Amino acid sequence: YSDTRIIIQLIGLRSRSEQFSHKLKLQLKQNIPNTKTLGTFLDSCYSEYLIAKNVLKNTDAPPPLGGLGQTFGYPGDPTVMKEKPKLRLWFDYFRENGKNLTIVKNHMFMKLIRVGVPNRLRGEIWELCSGSMYSRFAHQGEYLKILEDNKDKNSQAIEEIEKDLNRSLPEYAAYQDEEGIKRLRNVLTAYSWKDPDVGYCQAMNIVVAALLIFMTEEQAFWCLFNLCDRYVPGYYSKTMYGTLLDQKVFESFVESKMPILWKHITQHDIQLSVVSLPWFLSLFFTSMPLAYAFRIMDIFLVNGPKTLFQVAMAILK
Repeated sequence: YSDTRIIIQLIGLRSRSEQFSHKLKLQLKQNIPNTKTLGTFLDSCYSEYLIAKNVLKNTDAPPPLGGLGQTFGYPGDPTVMKEKPKLRLWFDYFRENGKNLTIVKNHMFMKLIRVGVPNRLRGEIWELCSGSMYSRFAHQGEYLKILEDNKDKNSQAIEEIEKDLNRSLPEYAAYQDEEGIKRLRNVLTAYSWKDPDVGYCQAMNIVVAALLIFMTEEQAFWCLFNLCDRYVPGYYSKTMYGTLLDQKVFESFVESKMPILWKHITQHDIQLSVVSLPWFLSLFFTSMPLAYAFRIMDIFLVNGPKTLFQVAMAILK
């Protein structure tokens, strides 16, 4: 479908190579029915639009629906952030290594993320790094179905969501507007029905508000699902056991890596977690300028939770 050819060279026992090839063949056969839904799905990917416009010269192709940034603008100065050169680098990468669902992530992919992700592509790159693009493709229509099936229902989680909606990144214009609040409400409400054990936890609104600047509601919903499930399990639970455990780990890091600072902290009876807990819970979105926090999110989705410790240690240093 995407005209990508991949050559796999198997080095090892012939029997194991044949077993791998057989299983791969079976998986590909099972996947064939999914190609019927591929066309509409690819219309939601900015990389497809980029290729259609610049390679296929399809100037009539409309850009896909994106995040709130399309309407309300993206934080930061696009000239300083060198948006156009970065977009060009990603465009070249897509031509060489495939795009969206068929992308091959090699060392250059990681390098480009460190160089910087252009705002218009950030939603898609976050989807790719977190794996939520594959979840979204496998469960097309589920997000809207959850909203429809639970329309007009009420719950304790929904009451908590309503209290926090206007406290979500108030410095960003979209969250002073009904459109931004509505999208935020939809994603948080859908997630509370998708995972009733978690429902809603404080700081979730901050994370989703940040995702929605670059993503549609459905994209943000699946990205949040993967974040809670794989990246920071237990952070947004009723007991917040995941983040409380990580605070203990963080304290031990500070004690071993910064003994002079740790001595000062213990001497003055400072509780470090009071400072660092909001950093970890909000993934730094409430403690830094948004443009910086987005860069941290880029690295976090590639390298995983260790990024939170690295950034927190750097702040203390």
